[in-house]
Amino acid sequence: MEKKENSLQATLWRKDFLNIVNYKYGNSENELVADEVFTGKPEDHHSIWVFAREIQK
Repeated sequence: MEKKENSLQATLWRKDFLNIVNYKYGNSENELVADEVFTGKPEDHHSIWVFAREIQK
């Protein structure tokens, strides 16, 4: 895990793949966005996940 200017970046790599995920807050600190770029077999892909925390009243 590496701290970037406005995010945290996790990088995993081996001989046949590279996976980079950038984590940052979304619209508020109750929303976390994970932006993943995977390069390798069986195919490359780009995924974006949004995790929202519900505040109970």
